[in-house]
Amino acid sequence: MPSIDPETLVMLYQALDAAFRQSIPDPKTLTDAEHRRIREKLARGLLGAYDEGERDWNLLTEITVQAVAHTIKEITMAKDLKKGDKVEWDTSQGKTRGTVEREQTSRSHIKGHMVAASKDNPQYIVKSDKSGREAAHKPGGLRKKP
Repeated sequence: MPSIDPETLVMLYQALDAAFRQSIPDPKTLTDAEHRRIREKLARGLLGAYDEGERDWNLLTEITVQAVAHTIKEITMAKDLKKGDKVEWDTSQGKTRGTVEREQTSRSHIKGHMVAASKDNPQYIVKSDKSGREAAHKPGGLRKKP
């Protein structure tokens, strides 16, 4: 990463802080771990755009707000999903439906694939209605169905 002068670092921090405030609907509803996860996502998005040469601070703020929207969606969805919920997700063949089997909060393997889940970053084991197979999904990729 290129070195950043102190003035630029202050401006990056201000853009990060503004993006964080714009992104969080009600900060009191989030745990410390969730706050940390969102701040890390914002910082990565902001520094990534800066490293790629972007210098418009309003655009940098907007980029970071968009980068964190998905993380907020995952956090919100993770609080709503439970065993037995009917869900839908997108695949390269179109939409697929299935049932939540369980929440996964530790590393494991499914069908030879590593599931990098943790308490701060849970994934859901979902059984496909079509194939009957189980797969791990991040909460943001699942949509709850009635």
